[in-house]
Amino acid sequence: SRIPYAGPDNTNATVTGTCTDNAGNVTSITKTLKYDATPPKIKKFVIMARKGAAQLQWRGSKDVKSVELLRAPGLKGAAQSAVFKGGALSTGFVDRGLRPGREYRYQLTVSDDAANKATKPLDFVARGALLAPAPGGRVTKPPLLVWTSVRGASYYNVVLVRGRRVFSAWPTHPRLK
Repeated sequence: SRIPYAGPDNTNATVTGTCTDNAGNVTSITKTLKYDATPPKIKKFVIMARKGAAQLQWRGSKDVKSVELLRAPGLKGAAQSAVFKGGALSTGFVDRGLRPGREYRYQLTVSDDAANKATKPLDFVARGALLAPAPGGRVTKPPLLVWTSVRGASYYNVVLVRGRRVFSAWPTHPRLK
């Protein structure tokens, strides 16, 4: 027969079963088992915008054994695809070839040895050369503009147009407040 065990988590849990026959003879057996019902934790999951790419970084609890990263929309027209699978030591991935202005949903799933899982979603709008502010984002104060640097450039020309030219500057770095 079965002997149920429902916790607590223990790497050396013991269960004992006994059996009595019609003559009153009793025997027992004790078994040791590993029991883990606690899922691992996702301590950090962030995305940094890159031109046509998303740089994802994460950190999990010490019991994480595998990582899977899904993206929707997926690869080659799929609704959702696994874009990364890795082991306990994996902490990041750069997803390239994203279409600027398109919304993506990432889902990070971490698993432990006992097949317990934890999942965390994160939404992202892909960027082109302008990395910040995000496409479609509203700004209520003067924004920090951040764009992709160009190798060898000694200055950039920033022009803001709202029906007509309202601002122009010549910064030497790929950012301007």
